[in-house]
Amino acid sequence: MRRLGAEPVDDDMEAGDVAYGLIRAERAEGGTVLIEWNGFSVIIERLQRPLSAGTVSAGVFRNVNHDQEFVHWADGHEVFRLDPALPSDSLEDEEGAEPFLADLRAVGLLTGDGEDGPDADAELAVALAMRVTGVTADPALVSEGEGPRGLVRY
Repeated sequence: MRRLGAEPVDDDMEAGDVAYGLIRAERAEGGTVLIEWNGFSVIIERLQRPLSAGTVSAGVFRNVNHDQEFVHWADGHEVFRLDPALPSDSLEDEEGAEPFLADLRAVGLLTGDGEDGPDADAELAVALAMRVTGVTADPALVSEGEGPRGLVRY
């Protein structure tokens, strides 16, 4: 939360109390999972650069219109990004993704011949995020976690 510049919030603050930026941190095997109920901090460079400094991060964004994006960062630099619904199209200009093609296939975002997987979507991008970061978490953390929260202004 410090790396994001998050401000402490009251325990009773709810996601609907702010337009975006309310983030919760949950401990997970191998690291930390950050959950933002409404917003797009995972795709903002000025937030991800310090978050990934000296480590790796991966973020998955999806809004109510099913616009989606996956971004992987390492040591303050963007490695690659893709649209989880159309990964093969997204990767055409992403040289940084080459070392991760086996991971993309393993989670089902790509088929063996490089086409979009039949179930390519944000849920599979979350599985990819866990593979590229080494952090594993129970999906129930999204709705049931009770970790510390902060407000990130962007």
